[in-house]
Amino acid sequence: MESCFVAGTSIRMDSGFKAIEDVKIGDVVRSWNENTNTFENKRVTETFVHEVPQLFFLELDGEEEIHTTWNHPFRRKTQNTQEVQPFDLRGVERSFTTHEHVMNPGGTVLEKRDADSSEVQSSVLSPLSSEWVKVEDLRLRDQVLRSDGSWGTVTGIYYYNTESTKVYNLEVEDNHTYIVGGSDTGKGYVVHNYDQRMRDTLAKVKTSITDRIAQATERESFDFEGSTWVKKGGEPILDKKGKPIKDKYQPVYYESASNQYHKNDRLYIEPTSDGKDIQLRQVQREGEYYKDVKVYDKYLNWKGNVDFAGNLPHLNPSDPSSVRFHVDYTDKFANERGYNFEKDGNGKTKTHTVDVDGESRSYINTTDGGRVLLGYTASTQRETYYQDLIANNKKIIYELPKSGDHLDQSGICNSAAPGTVMRGLGFKMTDAQVHDFGRSQIMIAREIQEYGVTLANRDNPDGIKPSGITIEKISEKALSHFGFEIPQKGSIYNGVNKPKVPNKKDGMSEAKFEIEMSNYNETLEKRAKNSLDKVKPWIIDQIKHGNAVVAGGDFTGYGHVVTIVGYDSKGYIVHDSWGDAMKNYNKASVTSGQYVHYPFDKFSLGYGYTLRKKK
Repeated sequence: MESCFVAGTSIRMDSGFKAIEDVKIGDVVRSWNENTNTFENKRVTETFVHEVPQLFFLELDGEEEIHTTWNHPFRRKTQNTQEVQPFDLRGVERSFTTHEHVMNPGGTVLEKRDADSSEVQSSVLSPLSSEWVKVEDLRLRDQVLRSDGSWGTVTGIYYYNTESTKVYNLEVEDNHTYIVGGSDTGKGYVVHNYDQRMRDTLAKVKTSITDRIAQATERESFDFEGSTWVKKGGEPILDKKGKPIKDKYQPVYYESASNQYHKNDRLYIEPTSDGKDIQLRQVQREGEYYKDVKVYDKYLNWKGNVDFAGNLPHLNPSDPSSVRFHVDYTDKFANERGYNFEKDGNGKTKTHTVDVDGESRSYINTTDGGRVLLGYTASTQRETYYQDLIANNKKIIYELPKSGDHLDQSGICNSAAPGTVMRGLGFKMTDAQVHDFGRSQIMIAREIQEYGVTLANRDNPDGIKPSGITIEKISEKALSHFGFEIPQKGSIYNGVNKPKVPNKKDGMSEAKFEIEMSNYNETLEKRAKNSLDKVKPWIIDQIKHGNAVVAGGDFTGYGHVVTIVGYDSKGYIVHDSWGDAMKNYNKASVTSGQYVHYPFDKFSLGYGYTLRKKK
C-alpha cells in the first residue's frame, strides 16, 4: 500500500523548494528529528514512483492544497485537541471560517537557528503530545506540525477517484521525515516517508538472495505493519574459551518495541525453505497461547494460522489494496470455518459497500443469504493486565482493595467487545495511551471501572464492576471519552432477564423445589424465545445496515459479551475475545475466537448495541 504525493508537490530542500518528481537521490531536504525535536538537513536515500486510482485532497490553513494517497502520515497534535465531526466525503467542508490558524501563545518566537542554520529547534512542540496519523484519519480542525514548529489546521479534506495517476515518495536518511508544501507561504508540513524500501527489496528478483538480505538488514530501524522494528543480533559467535570465531555471527533480526499485546514480536529476513527466494518471518507473541509465525513473501502476501494473524491495518473501502488485504484475512477464516462467500466472475470473493453516517463500509455476502462486515479484527482478553499491577500474586487490571475482588482478565469482555467495534471504525490509541495501557480493552475497562468505583455503597464498598454497569452508562461514562456513543435506537433488550438457578435450601420440600425449577425453566424458555423473535431480527437488520453489534448473552454461566460481525442462514458470525463457546472455551479453543460460528438458538442474547462516532 504505497503512500505518496502527486507531481508538482513542493518539497522543502536545504535551500529553496523542488517539485517532488525532481528530487534525486543525494539531494538534501529539511527533516524533522522526532527524538530531538529539531529540524535538520538530511539526504534523500531513495525515491519511489507508483500509480494509484484514488487520492485525498487536503486543505491546510485555508491556503495550502495537497493531493496525496490515503495512507501518508502527517504529525497530528494530540493534547487539548478539539473533538469534531468526521470529514464530509461529499466535498470540502466550509461551514466554518477558513484561515483558522492556531497561534503560538504570546506571539513568542517559534524557532531558533544555530550558527550554520542546519537545525531548527521548536519551542512549542512536545513529541509526546503528537502522533503520526494517515491522511484518511485526519479530521477537520485537527492540528498538524508545520516546518517552523508551530501547528497548522486541517480546513478541508475529501477523497476522489481519478485516472491512474503517478505519485511520488522519498526515503530520507535517519529521520525518515520531510516537508511538503510551503512554497508560497514559507511554512510547509511535516510528513513521514512511510517505509517502502522493504517492499522493493523483497521484489528485486534479479538481485542475488545474499545481496537482497544484506540490503534488507542494513538499516538500524524501520516501520512495517504498524510497528517500529529495531535491529538486533549480529553478535560474534564465541568459541569454548569465550573468544570470537572469525566471520561467525549470530543471526540478525528485528524486534518491535511493543506489539498490541504488550509483547515484543521478532521479524527475521531470510531465504525461503527452497533457497530460491527471500521472505519475512514474523514471530508474533500475544501470550502463552497466542503465539505463532506469520510469513510474508516477496509481494507481502502473508500466510499462517489465521487465529494468530493479529490486528490488521484499518480498512479503507476506497482503496482496492486495503480491501483486498481484509478480504484475504476473512477468506482465510472462511476456509477453516466452512463459510462460503459470494464470488465474482474471476472466482474472487465479491465485495460490496454500504453508506453509514456518510462513511463507506465494506461487506461480503455468504452464499446462503448472509453477510459479513469487513474491517473488524479481534484479539484475546486472556493474559491481559495493567502495567505491573499485582494483587495476591496475580496480575490484574484494576485493584479493588476493600473487597479483594479485583478486576482481572476474566471481567473485561464488555470492554473488549466495544473495543473491537471502535477499532473497526478507525479508533487508534495514541502513543501515550499505548505506553500506559498497552491495549485498548484494558484502557476501556479501567475507564469503566473508574466510574464503577463512584457507585460504592455499604453492600459494594469498592463500587460496581463493569459487568454490573448498564450499557447506557458504559457509553456515557467511558466510550464517549474516546469519541464513541450508542446512537438513538442503537440498542435492543431481550426483556427477560436470565434467572438464577434455584438452590434447594435446607427444609425445602421437593414439591416447592420442583415449582421453582419449573418457573426457572419457563423463564429460560421465554428468554430464548425473545432472543430469536426480538433480538435476532434487530441484530440482522443492523448488520445489513453496516453496523457491527456488541451483544451480551448466556455464553457462560455468568454471562459474556461478544462482537457480532455477520451471520449466515444458521447463526451469527462472531469475534469472541475469550475463545470459542461452542468448544466450551477449553484450552484447545482459546486461540479460536475470531469469526467463530454460534447457531441462533444455541445461546440466548440479553441485549445488543451498536456504536457510532460522537456527533
